[in-house]
Amino acid sequence: MKQSIKIGRDTSGRITVAFSYNPVYIEKVKAIKGYKWHLKEKYWSFPYSALTLEKILSVFNGEKIHIDPALQVSIHPKADTPAPYQGRIIEAVKKELKLRGYSQKTRKAYLHHIDHYMRHFREDPKKLDEGYIKEYLLHLVDEEKVSRSYHNQAVNALKFLYNHVLGMPRILSKLPRPRKERKLPVVLARQYVITLLQSVANIKHRVLLITPCDIASPHTYSKMGQI
Repeated sequence: MKQSIKIGRDTSGRITVAFSYNPVYIEKVKAIKGYKWHLKEKYWSFPYSALTLEKILSVFNGEKIHIDPALQVSIHPKADTPAPYQGRIIEAVKKELKLRGYSQKTRKAYLHHIDHYMRHFREDPKKLDEGYIKEYLLHLVDEEKVSRSYHNQAVNALKFLYNHVLGMPRILSKLPRPRKERKLPVVLARQYVITLLQSVANIKHRVLLITPCDIASPHTYSKMGQI
C-alpha cells in the first residue's frame, strides 16, 4: 500500500509537504530548492509559487497525493497564460504611471516587476498579504540571485501597485528595503600613477594633478624626478 503525501499551505502561505518517514521521499524533497524542515509540525515547506508547486507534484508523480483544494487552482493554468485579472491590473498600472509622470524607463521597469510578481503566484494580488510579498522578495534574493538595485526596484514597483493601483497601502507599510550596497573605490597602483604623472609634460599641470592625490611623498619625487 502506497504511503500518502499531504500537500497544503501553512499560516504564512508556504507550501507544506507532509509524509511519514521515508528516505526516498526526503531525497525528492531536497531536490527542490527552498525546502525547510519543521521539526515540531513534522512537515517540509517551500516558498509559495505555482512553479514550485508544479515541481513538487512532478517529483512525486505516481505517488498517492492528497492536495489542499485551495491549491488545485494553481495546478491547471499554464505559466504563459495570463489570468483575466492580470491584464486589467497591468492596464491600470500603465495608466497610473502615465498620470503620475513617470519616465518611460521607470514605467517599463515597474511593469516588468509587477508582471513577474503576478506570474510567480498566479493569484490575484489583492488576495496576497505582506507574508507572500516577503516570500517573493526572498525568492528573488535566494533563488534568482538578483542585485540589490533590482531588489530595491522590485520593492518600489510593488509599493506602487498596492499604494496607487490596488488602494491597499497597509499591505506594505512594514516591508523592509535592502541596505545600500557599499563598494570600495577603485585605487590605481602606485607605479601606474607615477607613470601617468610622468607623461604630463607641463609642470604646472603635473603639480595640479599631484596636489589632490596626496601622493607627493619624498619617495615618489625620487622616482618621478624633480618637478
